[in-house]
Amino acid sequence: MRAPCPTRRWAPLGRWGVAFLIACAGGPPPASGITDDGIYDFTASTGEATPLRGSLTILAGALSLQPEIGTCRVDQAFASAERSRFLCDNTSDIERLAFLIDHRFPLTRSTWAGSLRQKRTRTVCAQYATQNGRQVCVQTRTETVEVTVPLSGRLTFRPRPASH
Repeated sequence: MRAPCPTRRWAPLGRWGVAFLIACAGGPPPASGITDDGIYDFTASTGEATPLRGSLTILAGALSLQPEIGTCRVDQAFASAERSRFLCDNTSDIERLAFLIDHRFPLTRSTWAGSLRQKRTRTVCAQYATQNGRQVCVQTRTETVEVTVPLSGRLTFRPRPASH
């Protein structure tokens, strides 16, 4: 059994992925328990929004992420030795969608975050009057407002079956 590799680094790999560079020949299996390269389909429950789906590809130590809807790119401005952030566009009803892929445990500790615009109704006072020296509401109206609701959660992965 080989000793763990002491030097690991992540580096951007083009538009779609992140490369995991191991300084020793061959290197140990990733700490997440992934022993083989592969494609892992992911899902994430979003509550009221369309569920997130896509795939994470691990190939020769490199990661790439492809959502089912829209496109994602590595956030070059996000500097972290522990995670990579993918920013996504055109992802249905979720805005500012970002995936955080954990470098050591990509299949168990990766998360997502975004926001959803929702219309809500509220009752507001339309007319005030003074009664017994106090200002009181004498007429209300209902108005619709748009609010931004933050959403986040963990990604759930499952290996994609090998094609024949």
